[in-house]
Amino acid sequence: MHHEQQVARLNVSGELLGQVNLDAVLTDESQLLVNADLGLRYRLSRAILLQGNLSHFQKSFYDRAGSYAWTDYDAFIRFSPTARYTGWFGYRYRKKTLEALERFRFGEDNLELRGRYNLTSKIFLEGVVTGSRIVHTDFNAVGVEDDTSLILLEFPQRDRGVEGLIHLRYWGKAIVGVQAGFGNIHSNSAIGAYTSLSFQVYVSGRLRPSTFYHVVFRLLEKDYAYPKIGGESRYRDPEEQVQNLAHIRLEQVLGSSIGYLQISLLQNETVFNQRYYDKTMVEIGLKYEL
Repeated sequence: MHHEQQVARLNVSGELLGQVNLDAVLTDESQLLVNADLGLRYRLSRAILLQGNLSHFQKSFYDRAGSYAWTDYDAFIRFSPTARYTGWFGYRYRKKTLEALERFRFGEDNLELRGRYNLTSKIFLEGVVTGSRIVHTDFNAVGVEDDTSLILLEFPQRDRGVEGLIHLRYWGKAIVGVQAGFGNIHSNSAIGAYTSLSFQVYVSGRLRPSTFYHVVFRLLEKDYAYPKIGGESRYRDPEEQVQNLAHIRLEQVLGSSIGYLQISLLQNETVFNQRYYDKTMVEIGLKYEL
């Protein structure tokens, strides 16, 4: 469900998505997904826009174990001093809860600066810098003894980091984009510190007048400060932490509906550092708008 309302300079939009997955073989894998979003936009002037957002995602399993929820609150100011440049600066807070054998709670603060420059009418260059701080309320930090043994410390894990992203997109008969990113995370816990490099390329276009394609390839490499130690991080949801992927989608317009075939090859990081699993997802569907 989606609704949008415009009143003078104020725009309010809301969206609610629900999904139920029933597993006939493994009942405990049955789950309910809820994704809700409320957005506010207020234009102060032609060049300045204030925007706020409240988002909530929830995944609830039949037996609670593995259930996961996060709520985001953010406020940004968007400024466009020239026709070619747009910038965003703002703050985001995320509250996360994960149900395992115990309940784990996390609070995450983010300061983000983003800028986009239109090189031409069809090409833009975008850069993002984010500073973050995460407090693991119910998960204590760990230390290292003799470079291989973990020691549970008496204070919660706290992470601080900076991440950056550069994104170049061409928008013409086809949409082509390339982006590269980096991250450097410091932690008072031996298992929480790492650096990361990522690369992504995507292409979308038209094969025939009513046939479209979308292709995405993404690679991400994480190097932990203590690579010989397989620590456990409760902050990660192993169904959401996609490291590397190949994604292909074909769409065929069928009058007022769209038929599609989608294939995704994913590699996800588990709650254990440096341990991954692969999965293949194939989806065939029909979309119809009322």
